Amino acid sequence: MKIKNNTLDSGVWNGQEIAAGALYELQQTEIYSWANNQTVLSDLLSGSLKLENGSLIDDGVLAVNILIGKIPLEVVTSFEKNDKRLKCACAKGEYDVNGDCIITVRVPDGGRWIAGGSAFTDVFHAGDIVTAVQLTDEDNLLTYGAGTVLASYEDAEADAGQIGWFFEPDANNTGFIEIEPIGGYALLPEGFYLKIVAKKEAASTATKVFVNVWWGKEE
Repeated sequence: MKIKNNTLDSGVWNGQEIAAGALYELQQTEIYSWANNQTVLSDLLSGSLKLENGSLIDDGVLAVNILIGKIPLEVVTSFEKNDKRLKCACAKGEYDVNGDCIITVRVPDGGRWIAGGSAFTDVFHAGDIVTAVQLTDEDNLLTYGAGTVLASYEDAEADAGQIGWFFEPDANNTGFIEIEPIGGYALLPEGFYLKIVAKKEAASTATKVFVNVWWGKEE
């Protein structure tokens, strides 16, 4: 597996200088450090770096997933490793006149390993829904346009009307939903945003959506 400098200038990534257009072959012992380097992951997403794994991979999200997937297996799981400290964040938003509510949470410096999240409304109504949870570039860091979607966690391949998650009723008559990543943590690079999109039905009296996020900071 190789990393290509896809820029016109020589650069240094993870302590390794790579000439413009050149390829650097990753050793097995290096994969973990490269796959956990925020600059490397961001530049793979932007296209400044390319991953070659049999062939050159143009899809930045796919390249990041493949690189992370090549991390050598360890006896302990990500949940068992004592290298992350729990951090909690929250946000809220109001439905607009069209019944839409968009909430964004910026990923702090250093990136975060997300462990899960929840959302609830002030009033439950059967049919109110979270239509999308996405990783976005709201500040145009990659120069592809503000709001570019880097990854989406709703199943966009599901049939129409079956994409997203319905709010569930709870004892306080507020709509509630909780989501956890499959298999443990998922890495969110710093500076990007976790975007939550909610939609209420016309008959709903809900006015607000509240979001809680719990994630780990690597220390």
